[in-house]
Amino acid sequence: MDIETALSAFLAEKIIDETIYNKITSQPPAESFRLVTSLQTFGADFESIKKMFKEKFGVDYAELPAKNWKYIKIDYKFAKQHNVFPIELTGDAVTAAMGNPLDSEAADALGAAFEKNVKPLFCDPDEIDYYIDLIYLADEVNSIARGDEKSEPRIFAEPLNVKNSPAVKLLDSLLASAVSHNASDAHIEPFENEIRVRFRVHGRLAAFETMDISFLEPLISRLKIISNMDIGKTREPQEGRFTLPQNGADCRVSIVPAIFGESAVIRIFYAKRKAAGLRELGYFDDDAERIDAILRARGGAAFVAGPTGSGKTTTLYAFLNRLNKDQKIITIEDPVENFIEGATQINVTKTLDFETAAPFILRQDPDVIMIGEVRSPKTAEQTIRAAITGHMTLASMHVKDAASAVTRLQDMGIENYLIAEAL
Repeated sequence: MDIETALSAFLAEKIIDETIYNKITSQPPAESFRLVTSLQTFGADFESIKKMFKEKFGVDYAELPAKNWKYIKIDYKFAKQHNVFPIELTGDAVTAAMGNPLDSEAADALGAAFEKNVKPLFCDPDEIDYYIDLIYLADEVNSIARGDEKSEPRIFAEPLNVKNSPAVKLLDSLLASAVSHNASDAHIEPFENEIRVRFRVHGRLAAFETMDISFLEPLISRLKIISNMDIGKTREPQEGRFTLPQNGADCRVSIVPAIFGESAVIRIFYAKRKAAGLRELGYFDDDAERIDAILRARGGAAFVAGPTGSGKTTTLYAFLNRLNKDQKIITIEDPVENFIEGATQINVTKTLDFETAAPFILRQDPDVIMIGEVRSPKTAEQTIRAAITGHMTLASMHVKDAASAVTRLQDMGIENYLIAEAL
């Protein structure tokens, strides 16, 4: 069933109105269209959507992970694009979890691949995305942990005497998998008899099958070596960094001693990745128009708020892309995550942060200033001051939602009248 036919069915059942129907159908075609996500964006109730699929099309809803489900591996790109994966093969049918059970292209492809009829189950699209990434990453990591030889992703060039080390292979696999699946960070967590490895994908930590605790010491030692840390220090926290040679990704490493060994977190910043546009981030045209109206203001502050991994910096870069025409743009970030041609981008160092750089940045006569994250009262004050003196100021703030950003500014001592003038 094509998109317009599916939307017509929702229109007929009064789950959406003609205005929403016209807005969705007028959007340029996208490689991966999410019907349910689009409906929810325009205010459709998820329970009404579930009821519609059940009563109109006979499609049941299932929570993931479904009882006794068994993931059946298919092409990763197809699974992500169509938001689908098979969970059961029985007789002449293949049961598939689908974010859009009306996606006839996906159903036809699965039916042809398995030579069976397709029984769709409607599942939350975000949950399907989460489990696709979780299972693919888990398969790759555990394959290396078991010592399988079929895949050997090389990240760092090493002398012959260490390149076949299981720890080198395992860390290489973790990093290669994290990058290929767009993970923002990797967690290596020791417990009494095992290590748990998790990746944060789409803002959520994907848990994996555990590895034996015997891998911990060589794995952490390997990580310390490439991060320029002292491998002899095991009872105090350390921080380091390294760059992936394949794509220039900057990896920040934090290691702390825990009761069962050292725990490590690797944060990955994709410096050479092209910044996404608003359309690619899921904004519709009318949303983009409202954002453009804000960004065209001659001064003021725009904060992008959210928890870790929610896409704050990605959204800021999308804003900068909209502004990067005939304006002077200066950013100060920790670290610079994407290169923007035509913008002056400054990396935070031990001696240079926004507090110390602010007076010099303002003397550069910028039209737009972007601060990677507002963390301290001094940075907040200088951000607001820049905003009310004629500079369009963009910044991110680590809070749970947009409304909490105002409360956070108040907590950091910013006067209400300044907040009102700047925002």
